[in-house]
Amino acid sequence: FTTSASAVVEMCANIREDLGAASCVDLNDVNGKGFRLTGTMANPLSYNGGSFDVNIDGPTDGANNVCMLAAFGDGGVVPTNCVPVTGTQAKAFDGDVVPIYLGFIGDSCGYNFITYGQGHTIIWNYPLGWSCAGSPDEDVGMTEIDCYFDMICELGTTTTV
Repeated sequence: FTTSASAVVEMCANIREDLGAASCVDLNDVNGKGFRLTGTMANPLSYNGGSFDVNIDGPTDGANNVCMLAAFGDGGVVPTNCVPVTGTQAKAFDGDVVPIYLGFIGDSCGYNFITYGQGHTIIWNYPLGWSCAGSPDEDVGMTEIDCYFDMICELGTTTTV
């Protein structure tokens, strides 16, 4: 007697903020469960008038925080076991030049400084541009991000078939 089971994950239907994505694809693999948001060149991923700094390319605190903004929304609280895991990464920055949120690594007023933790409230009030005071600078917009969470994260539904 042999049985096999596979998990069906529905994450895209449960995210709070799609960041203006042209598409959202559910992810379910060795990294965990998650979603991929994809924008377009003309309409890169963005939130409240700003896209996301190219300095968050790859697996960074900034990529983690953008994923939690999408998953739980501005003002949302990060649930237990729902901090992004390995596989989370900002993947493409080929959108039109647009205003961007400050994302320099190590800049304490930017969103790429430290990853939100369990129980933290997401407050997306980061400056636009290249300085803590804000500035009119722009850069290419982010067009793709993969967001992975532990399978026990209570975002979305997971069923076994």
